[in-house]
Amino acid sequence: MQKEKDLVRLALLSEMKRQGCPVCRLIDKRSTERAKTVLSESVLDTEFRKDFLDAQGFCGLHAEKVLEGGRPLSHAILYQSLMGHMRRNLGKRRKKDSCLLCELERTNEEAYVRFFAQCSSEKDFFEVYREGSPLCFCHLEMTLKHLRRESPERKGLLETTNQKYDALFEDLEGIKRKSRHEHAHEAWTKSEQDAWKRVVRLFTDPYAYRRKKG
Repeated sequence: MQKEKDLVRLALLSEMKRQGCPVCRLIDKRSTERAKTVLSESVLDTEFRKDFLDAQGFCGLHAEKVLEGGRPLSHAILYQSLMGHMRRNLGKRRKKDSCLLCELERTNEEAYVRFFAQCSSEKDFFEVYREGSPLCFCHLEMTLKHLRRESPERKGLLETTNQKYDALFEDLEGIKRKSRHEHAHEAWTKSEQDAWKRVVRLFTDPYAYRRKKG
């Protein structure tokens, strides 16, 4: 468990130095890595094959990610099996399980949020967060649930994240002001140039539908 925590901690530290919610980035990174290897490692695994058939393949998003990894033979083996399964069961009412990679993302999300909350009490970890990208609104909310309401960690996380949100809010205000005719001559700051993209990512929550079972 300690080794796992250390690995996730290092991964979160790395993602906090890049643009975008560190939890969102790490989930997507791990999902992409798994999508690239799933057919090379699991296509002949009987348990995987059963779960794949029960889920009726991957969701559209993850099917495309798996396709990017190539492996025509693996696709032929796996999807021929799925075609046979689906044709034998046409017209029968049956429950469809979740996409295997969606389930992986859901499991990873819960782990990353929990570890983020645990690490928030560490000074060096929190200093990197203070200087890096903020959590999106969804993952901030999820992280707060793992922290005691009156704890200094919870207070510090809220205060620091709100400062980041305030800075982004000001960038958006700057975009609005400089888009008016009387201020059109003013150059946009470096931060303002991509603020309109960064704010969208605070609300998109691409993993919401994967949480339905929770």
